Amino acid sequence: MVRPSPICPGPHIKEKTMKPFPNTKHPFSRLFEMNQGIFYSKLLHEAITLGVFNHLEQETLSSEVAGKLQTHPGNTGYFLDGLVTIGLVEKKEGKYQNAGISREYLVKGSETYLGDYILCHNQWNTPLLENMGQVLRDGPPNREKEADDEEIWARGASAMANYQRACSGPVLSGIISDLPESFSFRRMLDLGGGPGLNTLAILSSHPGLHGTLFDRPAVVGVALEYIQEYKMEERLEVMEGDFRTDPLGDGYDLVLASACLNFVKEEMVPMVEKIHHALNPGGVFVSLHDGLTHGRTRPEPIALSWLPVSMMWQDLGLDRGVIAGAMVKAGFKTVSSGAVSYCPGTMDLDIGRKE
Repeated sequence: MVRPSPICPGPHIKEKTMKPFPNTKHPFSRLFEMNQGIFYSKLLHEAITLGVFNHLEQETLSSEVAGKLQTHPGNTGYFLDGLVTIGLVEKKEGKYQNAGISREYLVKGSETYLGDYILCHNQWNTPLLENMGQVLRDGPPNREKEADDEEIWARGASAMANYQRACSGPVLSGIISDLPESFSFRRMLDLGGGPGLNTLAILSSHPGLHGTLFDRPAVVGVALEYIQEYKMEERLEVMEGDFRTDPLGDGYDLVLASACLNFVKEEMVPMVEKIHHALNPGGVFVSLHDGLTHGRTRPEPIALSWLPVSMMWQDLGLDRGVIAGAMVKAGFKTVSSGAVSYCPGTMDLDIGRKE
């Protein structure tokens, strides 16, 4: 057997140096997660649209779900597995059932159903996601007509109702109850109160309190339905108008502004002065709003939620401290600020007390 002899370079041959491999410092997994992230939203939105979760209140085979939805049996199984992967459905011995979060928020007909709210919110995202390159090149399209369309505002208020009932209402009610002055409140104003479930949650915890809900005419029409549902006609009245230009009334012990002052960011001080004037002596103004930090890139969920609005319409995000600073300029005796854990993420809570 002839063995090959080792190759030894002669004195006139230079040994080649192997090209080094790159030494990476950042894990690629983060980019891969971002790339796959679209499946979370796509699976969620399609499942809501199809009403999948209403068919998974009990353990169910994928073939049975396919029969009810009239979908392809094999792909229905893969689709349900996708919902299991992202934590919305559980799978046991080949059968599927809603996970806890889906039972609570994604079964149509329940008082905590948030599917319509999620789909409505996604309607703001879709135009940018489908046209981001064009919008990046050409700038935002003209959407002013949409912004003033009463029908769009009414649909949004209807979609937001269960969000207020299940999420923001209880949180705001707890914030108001924690105020040392809360026992003395007799009249409150909910500025831009939407469908009214926030106010109703507060009133339910404070029997001596009466409220006024101020919002656009189409939104007020939606709020009236819930005021009647909760039989609170004698304790919660409505006021139609544009709070940017119309009078707010006066004689309030509490004014609440929750995620609505973004529309007056360029006239914040005059708006807060108007609120100050509407309060009784010793009255309290409570503002719960986004407070962007780190060059307007944090908190991440809030900053990203404003991206479609900013690129497609106008910049409505609020920097941290803008409202608190306006409270000081408007003449509030004391102003306190803090961050609270809220439904979509961390929000700023600013409280101004009138002398």
